[in-house]
Amino acid sequence: MLMKNKWLFPLFLFFLLLIDGQVSYLLSDFLGENSRINSHLILLALLCHLQEDDSPYLYWLYFMLGLIFDLYYVNMFGMASLIFPCLIFLIRKMGYDKEVKFFQGLMVFIIMNFVFEIMIYGLASLYQLTTYPFLLFITYNLAPTLLYNIFLYLIFQLWKSNV
Repeated sequence: MLMKNKWLFPLFLFFLLLIDGQVSYLLSDFLGENSRINSHLILLALLCHLQEDDSPYLYWLYFMLGLIFDLYYVNMFGMASLIFPCLIFLIRKMGYDKEVKFFQGLMVFIIMNFVFEIMIYGLASLYQLTTYPFLLFITYNLAPTLLYNIFLYLIFQLWKSNV
């Protein structure tokens, strides 16, 4: 499988990172100027990767992906490169493993998306990259993002069960 290949899988994750940005841009453009949806295929890949691999290699791989994410989307190092390893630590401490049921996986994915979005917003506010009010962020960014990513998770689980 693709996840077993230590050389091909990082390239796949890099392309997922690029696809995430393009899908987010297209969906946000479709919704109008007030709402914004962030696609998190990379978090879905991380969730699957955590089921397959428990080595420290994951911290380095997702730290490097975080640096690329920061450079490509934020033009500032430190946000995603900090958050991705923190998510790995959090999910491992929650006891997420190979024997996960559908509903447990969905809850972990929702928590991952929530924590990622809140931490990005918090760090952007701390670095003064945004002045967007928190309540507007929750209404026009976080809620649509969570709904869209739940939909992505459901489609992925249907595809996974058919393959």
